[in-house]
Amino acid sequence: MSAEINTSINSARGSQFGVGLVFAVGVVAVITGIVHITYTPISGVLEPYIPEVIQGAVGFTGTVTGFILMVSGYSLHQRYRVGYYLALVFLPIATIQGIVQSSIASLPLIILSLIALVIVHINRSRFQEQVDMTPAQLAAMVALAGVQLYGTVGTYSLRDQFDGVNSVLDAFYFTIVTASTVGYGDIEALTAQARLFTISVLVLGTASFAVALGVLLGPMIEARLAASLGRVRDRQLSQLEDHIIILGWSELTSQLIEELSEKVHIVVIAREDSGVPDIQNQERTTLVGDPTEENILERARIERAKSVIVATTDDSKDAFAILTAREITGDAQIIATAANSENVSKLERAGANVVLDPAHVGAQLLVDSTLRNNE
Repeated sequence: MSAEINTSINSARGSQFGVGLVFAVGVVAVITGIVHITYTPISGVLEPYIPEVIQGAVGFTGTVTGFILMVSGYSLHQRYRVGYYLALVFLPIATIQGIVQSSIASLPLIILSLIALVIVHINRSRFQEQVDMTPAQLAAMVALAGVQLYGTVGTYSLRDQFDGVNSVLDAFYFTIVTASTVGYGDIEALTAQARLFTISVLVLGTASFAVALGVLLGPMIEARLAASLGRVRDRQLSQLEDHIIILGWSELTSQLIEELSEKVHIVVIAREDSGVPDIQNQERTTLVGDPTEENILERARIERAKSVIVATTDDSKDAFAILTAREITGDAQIIATAANSENVSKLERAGANVVLDPAHVGAQLLVDSTLRNNE
């Protein structure tokens, strides 16, 4: 067991070191690319063998590679498998770009890229998380890529009707600047057919980009807002004292809240599938989660609570919730209801101070009411 723990710790440290190296390679690639764009020409023994177009492009393509590797590093930090695949593809590209740049400035890039590639590959088993994309997100990405393909193929097919389109690269460039509404004006549509085609690329490009932006970035923005709201909620919870915690959700607990919320602050902890409404106000706080988990009970400051009420229709889940609550705070007053009369003693043994049987209480009230009327 000790050997397995040590192996796990070493693997975790190795993966963290690999993630840091990928980030470092990304930063170095960006810096090296900028240096070569601005100052350093291609030099060395490879210079005669490198075409001019590659010599001119290696600087900015190296910078782009650097940004992609930084994205890969973030993905690896989140243990996403896609981050490993990005590193597997772009670390060798960064190495080749460093070799092509062939200067002292690119030497650290070559060395770091090779080391990072080996370490990340050795620790590949640590990166197993999958990116879950909704059908809408996949459709948005396909639409965005489809518009670029449509614009590039169409522009190249109509190249005789455009002034300045002589290659596929020109066609792709024209599609990008048109769809992004930049429109430098260096390529001009000469015929009505070319103009109509340009309009279609503009409309489809802007629409697909807007939809993709909303669909892909929307969940990230929502997650960030939820995290911010969660931090605010935790600060509010940290100030609670002498409040009442209700574990679970049922028709009975909803009625209890209506009666109690005017007198004391209520914290409701219930599972998402219980149908609990997520209401946050001065009288009530809702925490969606498992009432049997210690961390969510500690978030609700159960050690400062006046009472804990457990009143759902599932006695087995209530028993686990009572046990957990009693383990965290030994002196809390725990009040429970039993859906089955036979479980009253079991809930008491689980740690409840008071266990009520609603059926028995209801029957007793009916009897008392009947006897009073007869008198």
